[in-house]
Amino acid sequence: MQQRVLGLCLLSASLFLIGIRSASAQEPVTFGLSYDVFYREFEETSVAGVHIDVAKPFGMLAGVGEIGFNHFGGATVSSFMGGGRLVFPHGTSSKIEPAVQVLLGAWRCCEERDFAIQPGFIVDFPYSRNLKIRGQIDLRHIFFSDFQDENAIRLSAGIVLNLGK
Repeated sequence: MQQRVLGLCLLSASLFLIGIRSASAQEPVTFGLSYDVFYREFEETSVAGVHIDVAKPFGMLAGVGEIGFNHFGGATVSSFMGGGRLVFPHGTSSKIEPAVQVLLGAWRCCEERDFAIQPGFIVDFPYSRNLKIRGQIDLRHIFFSDFQDENAIRLSAGIVLNLGK
């Protein structure tokens, strides 16, 4: 199972890196930093959590890499995921920029490492040319090798910076 998770993570990272090409250099890379206001799995709610993402747009699509950490009373859950984001069309003076994404990768806690899939919905609110305020909801499904699969939900708020331009 660990080899499959590692293979999927490496595949996601490779696709993201291969996809970055000079033809789309006009699109800035974005860096997102979000505080997980609510993260619940195993009928427990995290006491603190954060995730960061880096995204490279290719028109309406973007390659995304994300790392997240959530602390519970006795353990810290980490996730390392990659995938794609679809940004819905919006005007240049639009007050909101909605998007959906699907990320795949590794979920880790204690000695357990398993595969997870995480679809999500994002709404960015442009504050300035290089700064956006983000609201996000994600649903995560963790495929455990040793026991029953688990679903988790995450609500977060944060900022997004355009790196470049």
